[in-house]
Amino acid sequence: HLVRVFATGSYRAPRELNWVIGVGLFGVMLGLVFTGTVLKWDQEGWEALQHNEEIGELLGGAGVWFTPEFTDSTSILERLFIAHIAILPFLLGGLALVHMLLVKHHGISARPGEAIAHPGHTDTREAMEHEGYRPFTSHLVHIVGWGLVLTAAGSLLALAFGGPLGEVIDPSEEKTKPLWMFLPLYPFEDWFGIRALLWLPIVAFVVLAAVPWIDRFRSSALRPRAPLLVAGIAIIVALAALGIYGQVSKPAEHVPGVEEEGAG
Repeated sequence: HLVRVFATGSYRAPRELNWVIGVGLFGVMLGLVFTGTVLKWDQEGWEALQHNEEIGELLGGAGVWFTPEFTDSTSILERLFIAHIAILPFLLGGLALVHMLLVKHHGISARPGEAIAHPGHTDTREAMEHEGYRPFTSHLVHIVGWGLVLTAAGSLLALAFGGPLGEVIDPSEEKTKPLWMFLPLYPFEDWFGIRALLWLPIVAFVVLAAVPWIDRFRSSALRPRAPLLVAGIAIIVALAALGIYGQVSKPAEHVPGVEEEGAG
């Protein structure tokens, strides 16, 4: 969805805030994937937790929640469980609600490069005149309906195939790699260490959120925005290449002290 909105330039004024909220939704979804990975508590989950704690240490006081030092009464695994079932779903629902309200407020955007034929018309009015007026409730019914279909399909697949646990935890070495959506970061961890897992996502999300202000082209048409679109395609290709490289590379030790902990 982010790629589609980026390609069509639908993040342009007055929809900048909704783009930023969409980036936030993307981040929350990745957070749910990460916490869910840890909660499996197999080898992959254990290694993910070690990375979580190392990043928390790098953040210093700002990352204490992610370390065992935060409190003795609630373990870090329990805190990640709370984040997975309560905090992150609450954020997801809240952001999604604001996202939908802004869609209702601003209306649909015109197709890329569609000229506004009548002075004073908004792109929403122009789009409705070209494509036909549809009330927001119709849009909402489609979202809810297809959402239920996808939920049912996902539930059936989960019942039919399940999600098997990985290897039993062996703290003496790192054996696993992250899920596909995190794989492009894996080579950077090889090259630059754990710090890459902290700073690269921060920079990536800041740049992604700033896209409406980076785009200085005065049209949503594809041709004038070609340099931005080419840059976006190049980034997607680079992420795919990094993910493939990460998948075929040999797992390496990244977390300091893993061997010592296993030996102890």
